[in-house]
Amino acid sequence: MMTLINLLLPALLCTGMVVLSYFQDKKIFKDLTISILRMILQLTLLSLVLSWIFNLKDTKIVVSVLLIMTFNAAYNIKSRIDFKYPGLFLDNLISLSLSIWPLCIIGSYSMYADKLLDAPSILPLMGMLLGNSLNGLSQGLNFFTKKIHESKDDVLSLIALGATTSEATKLLLQQSLRYGLAPNINAMISMGIVTIPGVMTGQLMAGMSPQEAVMIQIIIMLLVISGTYFGLIIGLHLSMRKYFNQRGEICF
Repeated sequence: MMTLINLLLPALLCTGMVVLSYFQDKKIFKDLTISILRMILQLTLLSLVLSWIFNLKDTKIVVSVLLIMTFNAAYNIKSRIDFKYPGLFLDNLISLSLSIWPLCIIGSYSMYADKLLDAPSILPLMGMLLGNSLNGLSQGLNFFTKKIHESKDDVLSLIALGATTSEATKLLLQQSLRYGLAPNINAMISMGIVTIPGVMTGQLMAGMSPQEAVMIQIIIMLLVISGTYFGLIIGLHLSMRKYFNQRGEICF
């Protein structure tokens, strides 16, 4: 069982690092100190909240937490996009709801068929899916909204030559999709050769066999890349509707 004593050596090493940073660069010292203290506080609070939720074993509470996580992810995506437009938060919420919720239920059933909505199984899975989709959607949507403003004249020229809105923005959509998926693709390429992924590492340290740990990691990565892909597809097309009216005319 883990106790505070287990944290002593890592804490001492980290303290030494922070002290050294003070004499090298005051800004790095400040950033390190704030980030470490914030991480410890946030994770401590998370452990208390999760312990309370796990002990309750109430499906309504679990669903409520999932909704809060989804709303928070949608808000965070909005905050990371430079060129915001009316309805961006709602578009993000729709994208996450339609892509992540079904995949989370599928993943929970695949790994824990008899514990479909148990908090210890579905909450961490939803957190991983939302976290990865949040990064993918924010990067892909930010790229698209930025480029469509920068390429407005090019898009107008293509439409003037007879192209449809889909044809005029096809390249931008493809580039945005690739940009949003790139982190997950790069992570999967190195997985098992360069790195042992975090979930698998945790399962191995908990005593699970390598074969079972690999199966769980594969399921999670398939869900992560699928969630990011479908979320991006939905999010990009919802954004398209804000930049063009029903007659296919550009409106920004």
